[in-house]
Amino acid sequence: MDKSELESEMKRAYRELPLPPGRKKRPNLKWPEDIKVTREEDKITLHMSEKAIKSNMQSNASVFEGWLLVLKWLVYKHCSFSVDFPPGKKGDKHYQRFLLRLSLFDSLFGNESHHSWFELSQSMRERLKNDCLYATYRNQKRLISNTGRGDRGKGKVNATNDLNKLSEPELEWRLCKDGTDANCLKKTFNTGNIYRQFPVGVFHGKKPHKNNALFPGGKACVDLVADGEKKSFWIFELKKKKNIPLGILSELLFYVKVVRDMIAGRITPWRPTDKDCYNPAELTGKEIINACFLAPEFHPLLMETIINQLNGAFVQLKKRDNMCSVSVVFHKAILGMDNNGKLKVTRIPNLYDESSCSHSEDSIRVS
Repeated sequence: MDKSELESEMKRAYRELPLPPGRKKRPNLKWPEDIKVTREEDKITLHMSEKAIKSNMQSNASVFEGWLLVLKWLVYKHCSFSVDFPPGKKGDKHYQRFLLRLSLFDSLFGNESHHSWFELSQSMRERLKNDCLYATYRNQKRLISNTGRGDRGKGKVNATNDLNKLSEPELEWRLCKDGTDANCLKKTFNTGNIYRQFPVGVFHGKKPHKNNALFPGGKACVDLVADGEKKSFWIFELKKKKNIPLGILSELLFYVKVVRDMIAGRITPWRPTDKDCYNPAELTGKEIINACFLAPEFHPLLMETIINQLNGAFVQLKKRDNMCSVSVVFHKAILGMDNNGKLKVTRIPNLYDESSCSHSEDSIRVS
C-alpha cells in the first residue's frame, strides 16, 4: 500500500464524518513517510523504520499507536493489524522506549485483550520479550523515577490576551498553583492544586543518573498534574496554539504507563526538590488516572472515537492485571481565552461514565 492510497482512504472515510465544532473545512490528511504499510488479505502491517523508532515521540513519524487506531476505527474496520520493526541495540534508549510503548499497545489490543485485533509475529514477540529492559528491571523491583524540579524553565509572567503568543511553559505557569489562571483547571475538573513538571523519566538502580536511564529524556515530566475526586490523579498533556501533532496520543499513553506503574509500586518515585512539585508519596491509594489531552486545537484524527477505544481497552486491562487495580480514563479539553485575557477550558463530553469503573467494553459508546 503506498502513501497516496492510504491518504485517499483516510480522506474518504473522514468525509463521511460530521465536521468537528469550529472546523470549517476538511483537513489535508498526510501519512508519514517513515512508516510503510503492507496488506495481505485482511491483515495490515505497519513497518517501523529505524528513523521512525528514533523520532521524537510526539512526531507523526513515531506515533504508531495513533495510526493503528485511525486505520482500524476509521478506515479498515474489519482488518487485523500488526507491527514489524528492525532489531535494535539493547542499550539504545529510543529502542527501549519503543519496546515499552509496543508492549503496552499489545496488552491493550493484542491476543489477551477483549475482541483482539492486534497481533505480533512470533519473532517480533520474542524480540519484545528478550530485549525490553523495562520488564527486566521492573521484575527485579529496580526502577525509579527522576527528580522533579518545579522551578525549571520559570520566566516572567506573560499577561498577554493573545493565546497565539503564549509558549507551553508560560501556559503551564499560568495554570498551575499560584498562577494567574490557577483556578481554570481546578474548577473545570474539580481538582486540588495544579502542579507542573511531574517526573516520569525512568531509571534502574538506586539513584537516577544519566548512565542508568532507560529512555531518552531522562528529565521527562508530565506538564501538569493534580489530585482529583474519588481517589483519582489527573495528568494533563498540554500543547500551545498551532502545535497539533497526533503524537500527543503517544506521549500521554507513555505517561499513563509510567504513572500506573508508580501507583502499583512497580516504580519508586524520587522525591521532588522543591515545593512547586507534586509529592509522589500522595499517589499511594490512588484508584483512577484521568489523562487529559489539553490544547487550543488538536490533530483532526484525534477523534472521540479513538479516545473511547482507549478507555474501553483500559477497562479490560484492569480486569486482567492482578498486580494493578488502577483504572484509566482519557479526556479531551480545549484551552481558550476570554475577552479579559483569562484562560478558559471547554471540556469535551466523555462518552465514558466516570461514576463507575466496572463497565464492560461494550457499554462504552462510540461516536
